[in-house]
Amino acid sequence: MLTDRKRYLLDPPALSDLTAPGCQDRAAVIPGLVTEAQRGDRESFGRIFDLYHLPVYRYVLARVGSAADAEDIAAETFVAAFGAIGRFRWQGPPFEAWLFRIARSKIADHQRRLHRRPPPANIDACAPDLLVGDEDVANQVVRRDEQQRVLGAMSHLSNDQRDVLALRFFAGLSLEEAAGALGRSPAAVKQLQFRAVTALRRRMEVKQ
Repeated sequence: MLTDRKRYLLDPPALSDLTAPGCQDRAAVIPGLVTEAQRGDRESFGRIFDLYHLPVYRYVLARVGSAADAEDIAAETFVAAFGAIGRFRWQGPPFEAWLFRIARSKIADHQRRLHRRPPPANIDACAPDLLVGDEDVANQVVRRDEQQRVLGAMSHLSNDQRDVLALRFFAGLSLEEAAGALGRSPAAVKQLQFRAVTALRRRMEVKQ
C-alpha cells in the first residue's frame, strides 16, 4: 500500500483524477467568447461560465474546505470577472490565469475574514463524478479513500503549496496557466509543485 501511495502522489496523472472534466477545445473557443463578452454579449460570458465554473469551484473548494463557501466564492469570482472583462488584455497573462487570479483574490479575502486555516475538503464535493464509469466499485472506493487522505494532508501544507496543488490537480490548469495565475515563472511553479508533492508524500507517510 505504501508503494501504491507513493506512486499515486508522485505521478501527476494519478492526481489528475481529481480534476474537473476538461474541455479539449477550450483554447480554441475562449478568444472569440472573450471578445464577444467584452462587447457586452451576456450569452458569450455565459458560455465562459459554463467552461470554467467547475474548475474554479473545485480549485476554491480545495482551498477553503467548505462546499457552501466555495459556491459563494466561485459566484463572486464570476461576478467580478464579468465586471472587469472589459479591462482584460491578451498582452498580459492568459485568460485562465486572469480568471484564477480573481479567484485567488476572493479566497484571500475569505480567509482574512475567517482568520483561520481551512478544514480539509471533502472528496465527495470535489469529485462528485468519481464513481461514474466501468471501474470496479471496490477499486474506486479504495481510490476515493486515498484521495480523501490527500485532501486531509494538503490542509497541513503551506499556503503556496496548497495553491499550486489546487490549481494543477483540482482546477486542471497547465503549468503555464498555473504560473500565470500565481504570477511566477513556469520553472518556479514546477519547483513549487515538486516541493509540494514531496511535502504531501511525507505527510502521508507520517500518517501510516
